Amino acid sequence: MFNYLMPVKVFFGPGKLDILGSIITGFGGKALLVARKGSVKKLGILDRITDLIKEVGLQYEIFDQVTKEPKSDDVNLGAQFARETNCSFVIGVGGGSAMDASKAIAISLSTGEKIEKFINGPYIYESKFPVITIPTVAGTSAELSKGAIIIDLEKEIKGGVRGEGVFPVASIIDPELTLTVPPRVTAVTGFDIFAHAVETYLSIKANWLTEMFSVRAIKEVVRFLPRAYQNGKDLEARTRISFASFLMGFNLSNSSNCLPHRMQYPLGAVSGSGHEEGLIALYPAWLKMVEKKVPAKVSRILQVMFPGKSEKKNIDLIPGFFKRMGLEIRLRDLGLQYEDCEKLASMIVGDLNVDPLEPSQEDIIRIYRESW
Repeated sequence: MFNYLMPVKVFFGPGKLDILGSIITGFGGKALLVARKGSVKKLGILDRITDLIKEVGLQYEIFDQVTKEPKSDDVNLGAQFARETNCSFVIGVGGGSAMDASKAIAISLSTGEKIEKFINGPYIYESKFPVITIPTVAGTSAELSKGAIIIDLEKEIKGGVRGEGVFPVASIIDPELTLTVPPRVTAVTGFDIFAHAVETYLSIKANWLTEMFSVRAIKEVVRFLPRAYQNGKDLEARTRISFASFLMGFNLSNSSNCLPHRMQYPLGAVSGSGHEEGLIALYPAWLKMVEKKVPAKVSRILQVMFPGKSEKKNIDLIPGFFKRMGLEIRLRDLGLQYEDCEKLASMIVGDLNVDPLEPSQEDIIRIYRESW
């Protein structure tokens, strides 16, 4: 009834970072560490990783020129740096930006091509450069996905480099690395997990297994995201949120996300706003439209989120849940103008047929406008 693919070796749990050396010993050569400037260095995480690399007698180079929303220039510069310094494998450390950039750099290294060729381009079946991902934030699921989301500066679009060759070979998911994530970042990245769970549940490509993972991830977010938001040192909450993100890495590679992600890419490219912020702004309008199309599935989501509520469950309960963590954003808050809505709709790329709405251009414009 369905096919399922997940070739990434996963090492999950508090303290798992310490096994990095045993994973990379077989690679030999020199590692390229890909990160953003900032907390990964300040918090000592990068130093811990470089110490573990040196303990097994390997060398490394650090490329920390990745921007908040990774751009094609970031990737091409990183690949050029890796070639000049003779790096033979890549370690992506940080949030989704660093991990997407690390996967895209590996593809550029493997093919000898600039990354623009592969943004919304040909499916990539293999890569000669292994990638290890080490997330320091729970949310994006980029540590396991077969895609890398990059802004193409030449075409001024945000799109995906996709294919089985984009998969990392291994991922170390150590929730201890997320203990210092600030409350606001915890909340917005937690929303990304929720969005992945909802969209892979509602996706036309959903199957019994991905639906089961979606339901579990929604339960974890509802129960443990408020705890992690209120107390960042709550290791159980951090571990469970990391687990939910891990589950969605499986789903994104097998049942795909829906319209909100496709709609966020152009608004992120135009406004420079973060991925999660755009999703938060788009979700209320999209959910109201989806509820009319697939009421039984949306009702199931509401039942999972709010099992104890006796009154009729309203779709407004969902944004209300996240509003308690300060997540209430409109497109106008991201610097977009009402007049931008039609332009944004014209910039959307990707498969829209996986969304249960089977949206028309008018539907998309309407969601943008109602989100403004």
